[in-house]
Formats: sequence, structure tokens, C-alpha cells
Amino acid sequence: MSGATSESTISPEEFQRGLRHQLFPSTPGAKLYAVLDGASIPNLLSRLYSKPSPEFVSLYRGELEREIAEVSPYLVRLEPRSPFTDWILAEGWGSHWGIFAASRASFKDMRKHFRTFLRVQLPAGKPVYFRYYDPRVWRAFLPTADGAQLRRLFGPIQSFTCEGAELDEALHYELERGKLSAQTLRPGREEKPRRVELAPSAGAQSSLLPHNGDEGILLRIRQEQLDAFSGPRREQLPRKVAKYLRDECPKETATMSDAELDAFIRDGFKRAAEYGISVEWDLCRFCWLAALYGLEFDVERDWARNLLAAIEQTATERVDLLEYHQQNYLVPMYNQG
Repeated sequence: MSGATSESTISPEEFQRGLRHQLFPSTPGAKLYAVLDGASIPNLLSRLYSKPSPEFVSLYRGELEREIAEVSPYLVRLEPRSPFTDWILAEGWGSHWGIFAASRASFKDMRKHFRTFLRVQLPAGKPVYFRYYDPRVWRAFLPTADGAQLRRLFGPIQSFTCEGAELDEALHYELERGKLSAQTLRPGREEKPRRVELAPSAGAQSSLLPHNGDEGILLRIRQEQLDAFSGPRREQLPRKVAKYLRDECPKETATMSDAELDAFIRDGFKRAAEYGISVEWDLCRFCWLAALYGLEFDVERDWARNLLAAIEQTATERVDLLEYHQQNYLVPMYNQG
């Protein structure tokens, strides 16, 4: 188990037995499904294809390139006793690998249901991909959902479970008379579940947006919800980017103190926001280019200014173009010089 228990009163084996008992539904006909994040799980594809292989499918549609398949979210049906389930519970708990759902629905219907939430609409109206299967996002988002969102999120699902903020805790969610019921479980311990007090959800205004694409209906995210599940992660992002820049740009950051580098990164975020760049990895790459070519590279360098002005491209596509230009034109040119 990646996340050891916060107390030493039970062994990892006892924790895993308790977790298995609490995850797998006792309701006749109900099955346990997991939505797993390929971007967070090392060697997930090789594990999925190992024999005996669990029933699984990517939530992305069509034939996937290897690079996309490796970071795709996967729906997996878990069996109570299988090498794959043992691996997920032993290594994945506490490492934000995914979320769990109990349901009587078929595998096909569950894939259709979970595909619905791959894209949501931001308050400003823009559709974006939603990594709801990250338990850190899920446990921040779900308690903020209004009635319309909850009915859509649960659909054929009788309960959701995900890891808590503490490594020896599991958060268990059910929908009771249209309201969210949340409990904190302590697997492997003889303790009664603790009910989590939830703040009142938003009013009855619908948070669903009709959509003609494959998703059918997009969830419309309110600003307070966006703040709830992105705030804690965004506060940690400058520190993550700082580590990345120290590793990738040692010469350029050698003379910067930690405080100076933090200020540099936050200024980079502000400049990136002017181009609609908001995805974490895109922000990181923008700061990486700023470290290599100067904080104002976006206006001082003709190549960067021109690529960023390509408004017909998405923000991520423009950052892709910046990185491609840097690696395929600038680096060879400087190496020749």
C-alpha cells in the first residue's frame, strides 16, 4: 500500500482486507467498478493486459495512439479476488489512482455513464476536459454539487468511494432522497463510520447544459465549484513548477532564490493567463520557456509572439507549437552556432 496508515495499530494487510470488505457491495447483483487514471498509474496498460486480465475499456473513443492510451482514463470491473484488484488496493491507495463505484448496471452502460463527465462547461461557457476520476478532485467537487448535478452524477450508481485526505480513510458517498450522504470509513478498524457534515448545496438552479455531441449533456460548473476543486491544487502548482525548473533549467535558475523563483513563476502564470493558458502542464511549459528565453519572451521573441497570436488554435495547441518550435528549430540552430 503506497499510503501507509496514519497510526500503527493495524498492519497494511489488515487495512487492505478492511478496504476490500468496504469497497465491494453486498447488495445482490451489484458490482464494483473503478475509473482509473492512466496518467497517474505507472505501467497501467501492461497490468490491464496481464493474464488474468480484468474487464476494462478506455473512456476515450476509437483507436488510440500509444501515447494517448497510456494516459487515458479506464473503466475497470474489479473482482473481489484477483491479482489486479490486489495490486490496486496494495499500491494505489493514497496515490490518487482513481475512484470506485458500486452499481448493478452493465459494463457497457457504466462506460456510457462515465463518458458523460469527461467534459464540462466552465462558468465562462468554455467546454473543457474534467479529470473527475482524480480522488482529490472528486472529494472536493461532489459535496458542492446541487440536486441536478447529483442526480446526473449518480445515475445508475448506488455509491461512490474514494481515498480521503488521511491515508487510512475512505470517503463513501450515497444519494439519499436526492441529497448527498457522506461517511468517513476507517478500513480494518472496529469503528462505526463517521458521517461527514456537508454544507448546504446551491439552490435549485439547474447545472446541466444541453449538448448535441457524444456527451449528451454537459455538466455546467459553477464558479464556487471550480474554486473548490482547483484552489488547493493551484496553490501547490508553483512549488511543483519550481522543482521542474530547477531540474530542467539548472543554469537559468541557479542565481534565483526560492522566493525569486516563486515570484518568477507566478508572473509567468499571469502572462500565460492572458493567452487563455490555464491547464497545469501548459502553465509549466510556458514557465519553462520563460526560464529559457526570458519572462517576456512572449512579446520580445517574434516566433513566440506569432505562435501565441494564432487564435484559431486552442491554448494547449499553441503551447504545443511553442515547444515544437523550441525543440525543432531553436535548439538545432543554437547547437550549430
